[in-house]
Amino acid sequence: MPVDMEQTEVVAVVLAAGLSRRMGPDNKLLLPVAEQPMVRHVVQAALASRCAKVLVVIGHEAADVRRALSGLAVEYLLNQDFMEGIGSSVRVGARALSDRQAVIFCLGDMPGVTSGVIDQLINAMQANPGVVGFQASYKGKRGNPVLWTPKCLPGLRACAGDEGARPLLRQYREHVMAVETASQWVRVDLDTPEDYWRVYNRRTSNSRPQTVETFMTISLYAASVPVFKQMLNALSGVLTKAEAHATAKNIDPSVFLQARLAPDMFPLVRQVQIAVDFTKGVSGRLAEIELPKYDDSEVTFADLQALISKVLAFVDGIKPEQIDGKEGIEIITRQGTPKEKRFTGQAYLLTYGLPQFFFHVTTAYAILRHNGVEVGKRDYMGAF
Repeated sequence: MPVDMEQTEVVAVVLAAGLSRRMGPDNKLLLPVAEQPMVRHVVQAALASRCAKVLVVIGHEAADVRRALSGLAVEYLLNQDFMEGIGSSVRVGARALSDRQAVIFCLGDMPGVTSGVIDQLINAMQANPGVVGFQASYKGKRGNPVLWTPKCLPGLRACAGDEGARPLLRQYREHVMAVETASQWVRVDLDTPEDYWRVYNRRTSNSRPQTVETFMTISLYAASVPVFKQMLNALSGVLTKAEAHATAKNIDPSVFLQARLAPDMFPLVRQVQIAVDFTKGVSGRLAEIELPKYDDSEVTFADLQALISKVLAFVDGIKPEQIDGKEGIEIITRQGTPKEKRFTGQAYLLTYGLPQFFFHVTTAYAILRHNGVEVGKRDYMGAF
């Protein structure tokens, strides 16, 4: 009877038992990255993902690794044979699973891999029940992590030596799907002092990375819905001050509502409507749900406040699990027109949706400030 991948539980196994010989005298997993031990980033990403639980295989300097992960809800597996190589840790992790669980192996020296990448592999497994493995890739080049279905557990439980699961990858090469991600970090592990130096700059410093190659472990949801909510709540506050200012100065509210920053720009009402459109459009498309339709008939401050309340209620109904892991989905804007553009989910948010949203929120603020409403940076940013 075929396994229902929708119901298959996925367990994350973090491999953190190795000697890290190429790094020199230090245990690389304990080196600081963005003010935390490297391995802690990896485990936090796994915990933030849709994995049912997180197992950490420890061996070399096991007590120190456990201290580095203090307070995190993980289970530890002690690999007594860690000196044999990474294959022994794969074996220990696979033997801790039931025959009906899938497993995703996360390398402890890849702190740039996010929960979104892990969730993307889980999504791929659920959508492709005939495939036995799923390997993260970037620009067509395969990397880590790798998710294995229950079918592969016997082979994983027999792993040995320093090759890890590579023999299995070779054996099932035609049946392991490359899952394209938007993250270069699926190809970057930190094996040597040079690797660490390149990413981190100062080898013993506790400051944040100094190069452009910084790590970002924020989820797609955290970078979208909370940002929209903060800024729209702030915009609501700015509109409240504008209405009060008009009343106090005996100014017709339409003077503000129809004001433009420049003759060829939209008025305040339209700026707010577009900011709301990007809030619902970006959040909804990332969550892959139907978008509500608004008729853009607002003419008063009360109308605009009601519009903002309506879209805030919409995005409040979107859960993190509906968005996280959608970095690699395809989003098409203005489909079938000369202005058609195709994005990955992550690019759509970071290079299109958020810049558009901030442009219209900022312009709305600037219109009112230009017209004498007493608002400042704190009003623009709102509560944070």
